[in-house]
Amino acid sequence: MIGLLKGNVVHSTDSSIILETASGVGYEIFFRGEISRLQSMSIFISHQFKESGQELYGFSTMEEKNCFESLLSVKGVGPKLAFNILQNLGIGEIQDAIFKKDQKVFKGVSGVGNKVAAQIILDLSGKILDFGKIELKQIARPVMLSDAKGSDAMIALKQLGLNEDRVLPLVQNILKSETPIQSSEDIVRMVLRELH
Repeated sequence: MIGLLKGNVVHSTDSSIILETASGVGYEIFFRGEISRLQSMSIFISHQFKESGQELYGFSTMEEKNCFESLLSVKGVGPKLAFNILQNLGIGEIQDAIFKKDQKVFKGVSGVGNKVAAQIILDLSGKILDFGKIELKQIARPVMLSDAKGSDAMIALKQLGLNEDRVLPLVQNILKSETPIQSSEDIVRMVLRELH
């Protein structure tokens, strides 16, 4: 299985690129992003096998790849639809919609109806912080709080694209309150509730 490719972009369209590696092999990869011709790139790959052949889906970060593969685990979601959801919404909006159980966000993506939107929320509700599991081991905690759940919540909130200075006081207030907290996800939910 291919997990990472490094090379030069020799051709690109709105939804894919051809990446030529040092060995001279050109791989066609589903990929969206700002790409310039002959740009050198390292791309995380999700290698998908189908009856009709194989497909490579490329991502700039391991977190995006994890999110894509989590979407693939949902009944009724295939590679092209998972890729479309991720590229249209982004990780932060996907996590936010799952936290809030907001089906309308997913239904705004072409190909996602009521049933699939409900299934995404049902299947991924307990996994939304897993998208960045590999990243969490590699980055330093942005703020060292006395409570580990609070520190993990800060990492998750930063990965949602929220400003540290804005959310840190909210996390600290939640930790000081008498509200029962079972996990970092509880803290993230409370902060998102405060912000919306």
